[in-house]
Amino acid sequence: MSIKKQKKISKNLAKKPAINSLAQSSIFWRPDYLRPSEWLEHLPFLFWLIEAHQPRKAVSLGATSDVAHFALCQAIKHLRLKASCYLSIDVQNEKSDGLNYECQDYNSQYYNTFSYILESSMSDVASQFSDGSIDLLLFIPTDEHNLESTVAHWKSKLSPRSIVLVPGISKRNPGCETFRIFELLKEEYTNFSFYHGEGLGVISIGDEISSTLINLFDRDENNSSWQVVRDNFARLGQTYIDVLQAKKYQQKVKSLEINLLSKKDKLKKLSAEYAGANAELNLQRKELTDFSQRIKQRELEVEQNFKNLEIEKNNLNSQIRQKDKELVEKDIALKVRFEELATLTQLLEKMRKQQTEQQELQKDRHLKSAESVHKLEKNITSLESQLKTHESNLEQMRKANHDSDKVNTELNSRYKEIEQDLKLVKNERDNLNQEKKLLQAQIQSLRDDLLEEKNSVDERFRELSLLTSLLEEKELQIKELRKKNLDPDGKAILTNNFTFNERTFSVAKILGKGLKQKHRQRKELQKIIKSGFFNEEWYLRNYPDVACNEDAARDPALHYLKHGAFEGRNPGPGFDSQWYLDTNLDVKDSGCNPLLHYISMGRKEGREPLPY
Repeated sequence: MSIKKQKKISKNLAKKPAINSLAQSSIFWRPDYLRPSEWLEHLPFLFWLIEAHQPRKAVSLGATSDVAHFALCQAIKHLRLKASCYLSIDVQNEKSDGLNYECQDYNSQYYNTFSYILESSMSDVASQFSDGSIDLLLFIPTDEHNLESTVAHWKSKLSPRSIVLVPGISKRNPGCETFRIFELLKEEYTNFSFYHGEGLGVISIGDEISSTLINLFDRDENNSSWQVVRDNFARLGQTYIDVLQAKKYQQKVKSLEINLLSKKDKLKKLSAEYAGANAELNLQRKELTDFSQRIKQRELEVEQNFKNLEIEKNNLNSQIRQKDKELVEKDIALKVRFEELATLTQLLEKMRKQQTEQQELQKDRHLKSAESVHKLEKNITSLESQLKTHESNLEQMRKANHDSDKVNTELNSRYKEIEQDLKLVKNERDNLNQEKKLLQAQIQSLRDDLLEEKNSVDERFRELSLLTSLLEEKELQIKELRKKNLDPDGKAILTNNFTFNERTFSVAKILGKGLKQKHRQRKELQKIIKSGFFNEEWYLRNYPDVACNEDAARDPALHYLKHGAFEGRNPGPGFDSQWYLDTNLDVKDSGCNPLLHYISMGRKEGREPLPY
């Protein structure tokens, strides 16, 4: 055998006495009460100490000593020792308020027969114990109660077999003097130190200790063997850190699973909403196609009617011009006849004057012959006949003039009727164009809504895909971890090899925050703005209190969506919010914005936006 191998075997044999002399099954116990604490990594030593020391009375001081206190209680209960444990919590400390209730509940549930919670300060609680009665004292030094003063204050209460445990001897934070005072106490008392975690100092105040503890405090043992003891307790303490961390990870995994189920439910709802919206859109597209065809057909009919009316108008204008021409000609002929009639009248007057003169001459002279008289009478008769003929012609011309006026009046009336029909046709065409524009705007709005719904669903699919992949990855890590961390008896032991990507949980948490309400509000706001019923200038002008409010005036449509409609305000002159709610009680009871309901459903159901 070589010299190196002999030295190695000798070295290993030198370590064995220290390990074997301290070996107890209690160091492998698993604590029932776990939460973050400076005592957590030293619980294996506490279990070992209770089994080796078997104290009759143990006292834990400080609000954060609850983990150590319940570990002592667990060991005493497991070993069935006749002992009592006390935990002192300063109720005046705000940090210990919530912890006090938690400790009281846990203590009353599991250890109320031998464990007691004392609500008192560290300095006052010492008076409640007899001198020499305490076998085990645990406390965490503070600025008010440092290590040296606490040991001096409690020394009279400690028994000849007492042990004092002090954590934090490895801390070197500014203002922390625990390690310095412990170095001074080491010169006076038998002691042992652990340096893992924040460190733990073990001080033996009395001389009557068990043989197992004597092996711990024996300084004649090889230094390297005691380092092995420290390393073993450090590794065992680290498993409790890993167990606590694993519980946190399991809670996070459960939270992620619950979140995933919620996301799946939301996805189903969104898919159903998407399918409904898509079906409604297809129906509206079909209705729009039919309506567009009807509009085109109506436009063709209107255009043909317009052309026919234009032709009829041109024909009537031509007839009117012809009648005007004939009327002018008749006026000229009538003027000629009037002139002839005037001439004949003058001639008749002249003849009558001549007849009167002749009669006067006949009376005066009595010399007129019968033939001359007959001839003169014939001439008079002929002139009278001509006069009657002219009067008859004049009467016919007057009648013709009257008929021409009547025809002209009828033509003017027909012309006005045609112009009125043209105006009606133009108005109908303008109305059809306005309806067409409104339908096109509604189609565009529906397309925008569909695109927005599609983008929202795609975003939810991406979130769900990422969450699913994260969950699968974590499940694989947990399975691998469980396979790796099995002891020879098949029990799972978690080591410090367990790692977790906190950044993954942060991303999952951010993605998990639902934006549904904000997305729905933005969608409803878009519908109100695009509906054509909301007039921002009109709204601010008619409601000056909204215009004076800086936040409301920045987005009047949002103010109407959230508050204005339910305060009886109208979005514009084309919609009466209060009347719509009073008329449609089902909308009022649902709490829905009246304009939003009218845009989405009310218009299709035939509901009116105004009372007139």
